[in-house]
Amino acid sequence: MKKNQTAAAAAAILGLAFCGDSTAADEPTSRGGDLFSAVDNTAIANPAVTSTDEQSTASASGAALEGAAAITGNANTVGVANTVFNACIGGLNNGTAFGDDCAVLVIGGTEDPANASAALASLTPDQVLATRTVALAQVDAGLGVAAMRMGSQRLASGLSGFAPNGTMAAGLLFGQASGGGASGDLQFGRGGAFFNLKYLNTEQDRDTYTSGYDLDGLHLTLGGDYRVRENLILGLYGSYTTESVDYRQNKGDMEMDGWGIGAYGTYYWEGGAFVEGTLGYNRNEYDLRRRIAYGIASDTDGKTIVRQTATSSPEADVLYASLGGGYTIDRQSFTITPSASLNYTENAVDAYRETMSNPQAAGGSLAIGYDSQTYTSLTSRLGVMVAKAISSGSGVFLPQLSLDWVHEFQNDQETLDARFVNDLSNTPLLVTTSRPDHNYFDLGLGISGQFAQGRSAFISVNTLLGYEDVTSYSITGGFRIEF
Repeated sequence: MKKNQTAAAAAAILGLAFCGDSTAADEPTSRGGDLFSAVDNTAIANPAVTSTDEQSTASASGAALEGAAAITGNANTVGVANTVFNACIGGLNNGTAFGDDCAVLVIGGTEDPANASAALASLTPDQVLATRTVALAQVDAGLGVAAMRMGSQRLASGLSGFAPNGTMAAGLLFGQASGGGASGDLQFGRGGAFFNLKYLNTEQDRDTYTSGYDLDGLHLTLGGDYRVRENLILGLYGSYTTESVDYRQNKGDMEMDGWGIGAYGTYYWEGGAFVEGTLGYNRNEYDLRRRIAYGIASDTDGKTIVRQTATSSPEADVLYASLGGGYTIDRQSFTITPSASLNYTENAVDAYRETMSNPQAAGGSLAIGYDSQTYTSLTSRLGVMVAKAISSGSGVFLPQLSLDWVHEFQNDQETLDARFVNDLSNTPLLVTTSRPDHNYFDLGLGISGQFAQGRSAFISVNTLLGYEDVTSYSITGGFRIEF
């Protein structure tokens, strides 16, 4: 009896296009919508499926596949099941490697649901969503460099600070963007050069749209600035970023290398008020590897084993800008700086396609192509920094504490358009991003030191607080020399 049902399922799923044209592939279906609309449309248009039993068998197969996907708790996996089922049921892929690969999944939903669930989870391309997180972390580092440099230069100019032993105090260590510029400037000259190195660690927990990942990154910055007028400072910097992402559930990894340039400037008044701005550009190159591994049993064909790696090399252009201001207040050896800023980021990722490690083997037709995508983010930061100057025989030290409230105005949940490269029906595959947290805090703690001959150095630690499903911290160090 079961073999007869399997044969009926195979005939209903794989043989629908022999006697008619399918309409299922022509109309994209929405995630979470009616998974079986394509079945009904095909059955009507196709004389091969005219009986109630055949329609019921096809619908039951779709329901079984959807149920297998739902076990994972991942909405994107349900979307993959939707796409696979509609691509199979349309009939255009009959007799192709892709038709065989998707048939294994569809029939497995009925005959081997546990392994079909694991297969759909392995096939789900939620890894590609990490490119957005990587780009935003890179931009935060760039904005942080500029904010630090502008803050330290303002203090060195005598806008605020103190003069123990006739020496101007060191400048700010870190500001509103979790980065850091070499702090502290003695008034030896109008210009200076600095070097920063930042380590970043971010963990994205599993949620409804991603299986989670761990990110480690290094951000190197070299730059310089010049005091054009007593109250106007302009600077330039270049950066190199390398970041590595390991996807959980053994789903692969990603490497990113990026180069960037930026410019910044600040203008301040004697009373303590200031404005500042930053403009930057990054070019990023990614190497993405998705591991696809599963085995599905079938009463008719035995067990199909898939061991594939889907590789791709997308590129992206990132533009960012920041405009802010604040007020510096001196209270004896303490400096208190409330500030506010608006920060905009645009991350444009080019369209790209995957290549499978063994195209002739099982699962070798399941490479995915992704449309170009543009993510935007607009955040505000309201915060305060408190620093205390401590003078010693070797120099001036400033332990510092900062806390910012970050609010996201854009960066909403978005959908990435994709398709299986070998799917002749061109059925859409929609990949949805995680819901970003729109309110969280950035806490920073560190110390800077100002020494003789215009030399200064710093180290700082920052962490995000209250960001749902994300844990992130960074350690930044650097030095500066005046000329």
